[in-house]
Amino acid sequence: MEAVSLGNLLTDQYPSCTHPVTEVRYKRFANGTKHLCAQCLTCGSRLGEWLSQDGLDMNTVAPFDEALAEAYRRAQTRHNQARIQRERLDRHEEYERYLSESENWYEIRQLVLKRDDYKCQACLLETASDVHHKSYQHLYDEICFDLVSVCRPCHKKIHGKL
Repeated sequence: MEAVSLGNLLTDQYPSCTHPVTEVRYKRFANGTKHLCAQCLTCGSRLGEWLSQDGLDMNTVAPFDEALAEAYRRAQTRHNQARIQRERLDRHEEYERYLSESENWYEIRQLVLKRDDYKCQACLLETASDVHHKSYQHLYDEICFDLVSVCRPCHKKIHGKL
């Protein structure tokens, strides 16, 4: 039972899907009738309008593959989640390099610690060892009022790591 291949013709007409392999498939409606459409064999999308059945033997047309579309969506979701994780990790590594290697960060950090008299501004009890960003709006070009001196336990508490 070989379905009719529409190839690049449909991808040119319906740019929402740019995959090159499509087939005419039927979808069965609740009342039992079959309706023709084009389905992308890569992403499972239904492309364009419903097609005419004129001159077509419906017994030669394959059913619409709902599982194909769902599997593609799941794969895309996994791919996007992995990309987001990689981007987060890259940003975190860049930030860590900045904190450990930047002369600018070292200088502004010293100014903030000195301004706060090396006292933790969260508990007001301990000696401050860290400088916390209250906002990341000016990251890599910090403004002193966006920074505060804190001790390590308070810094962990602020970031929810205790």
